[in-house]
Amino acid sequence: MHEAGKDSTVSRRDGLKRSRFIKELAKSEKIGMGGRLGKGLESVIFQADLLLSDLEEENGNFIEKQRESLKGYFKGVSEDEIRQSYTKGLESFLKQQYRLVRKISPNELSQFQDQEYLKDTIQDYSFDFFLSLHTAKRLNLSPLKALEIAALSYRCNPLDLLKLVKQFPDFELGVTIIPTVLSYVDPESFLRKAQQIIPKLKEQFPGFETWIIVKAAVGHPSDPEGHISSRLKR
Repeated sequence: MHEAGKDSTVSRRDGLKRSRFIKELAKSEKIGMGGRLGKGLESVIFQADLLLSDLEEENGNFIEKQRESLKGYFKGVSEDEIRQSYTKGLESFLKQQYRLVRKISPNELSQFQDQEYLKDTIQDYSFDFFLSLHTAKRLNLSPLKALEIAALSYRCNPLDLLKLVKQFPDFELGVTIIPTVLSYVDPESFLRKAQQIIPKLKEQFPGFETWIIVKAAVGHPSDPEGHISSRLKR
């Protein structure tokens, strides 16, 4: 991404491969995202924030091209909202990668102090962030929903999202529940379980619209019946 033309394309391809390998490894190692950051991770996130302006300048042409291609789609959405989504996802990506390295190869944590390594890591995340936005645009999702999904790109590959939408068309993933689904380590298995319980919920609560049933199954998997019953009391 530092150079134009063919080298830039190769760099983006390599960056996507790296970030996706990290995501899959983090899933298999069950890397948790909760809890405090800790001083080491706080330092990494602080350094990454300092590097962002340099990266924006170095990659101005690429960023401007993305802005132009998405300008119509994000009409009415402020630059601050887009940046907040980006930085939220970046922090999660760094947290996931840092904790992964700390678990499987703690001697390599020092690489996060290397500016070039950190720049590459930020760029790897950025490629998937933009790809997430373009994928959401292809799926005709709302711009705000697209930003929610893009912030989760540290966990889920954009093409996986497209696969889920095609695989589970009855869930109307593009309308209400994508962020919830993608927050799970194994979204496909999660949807299959929800898919099994939805017919039972429809029989149990025939007076409710399908979208309410689906949201209960996905948003409240531990007690969907209780969530729907609470709506009856309103």
